[in-house]
Amino acid sequence: MGTFDALLGRILSNGAEVELGNGLDFKRPMSAELNASTGVIEITTVDEVDVTAAPYNATGDGTTDDTAAIALAEAAAGASGNVTFPSGTYLISTAYNQSARWVIKRGATIKLEAPLTLDVGVDAAPDQAMFDESSARVTFSAVQRVYANWWTVSGDDIAARWNRCVRACRGNGPTEIALVGTHTTAGQFDLTGWGSVAVAFDLSGARLTTSSENPFRLRGSTNARLLLGATDHNDGVT
Repeated sequence: MGTFDALLGRILSNGAEVELGNGLDFKRPMSAELNASTGVIEITTVDEVDVTAAPYNATGDGTTDDTAAIALAEAAAGASGNVTFPSGTYLISTAYNQSARWVIKRGATIKLEAPLTLDVGVDAAPDQAMFDESSARVTFSAVQRVYANWWTVSGDDIAARWNRCVRACRGNGPTEIALVGTHTTAGQFDLTGWGSVAVAFDLSGARLTTSSENPFRLRGSTNARLLLGATDHNDGVT
């Protein structure tokens, strides 16, 4: 997804034939999809719905239940559209299955009182904290790479955030857990695998300063891989 100019430039550089949908609004987000039967790449606009706008009216205050508002916004966006969450904290009180792609803006947090299944996917920066520390389990059925930065915890310790992410995601879809940014911690990173499912723990995009004698705990799975970048002081694995 992207602007018309960016999409068209990438497509035409490969010599593809392009078909533009009727009524394109060139100021709106767009998507490109290959029509397998014709070999033509079709460019269409994507519906983008602000979950706080009328008639959806999500509050984002962290205490009001926004479950119904999110469902209404998803219905309006449709399976090919996006639901946008501006800055705020959005409470989901019941088990929820996502039906439209979520665009999580900076400063937006999802607070879960029941399990959430992300069937379509999310658009968020790798370093963006978007799940409240009290959030219940998240199943990423449509996302393979998940960032530990997406979770929050009291005290904001990065090892604790990592471990919360691993617990939330173990067996729930992702096959890559990654971390980005520069962090200092005395904690230990849980690298316990998914059993028979191959999983990669990717810390190559992070710089860690740790005072722990054994900062990485790798247990119970020969299918788990650890990818390291720069780690100061200690790099022990137990």
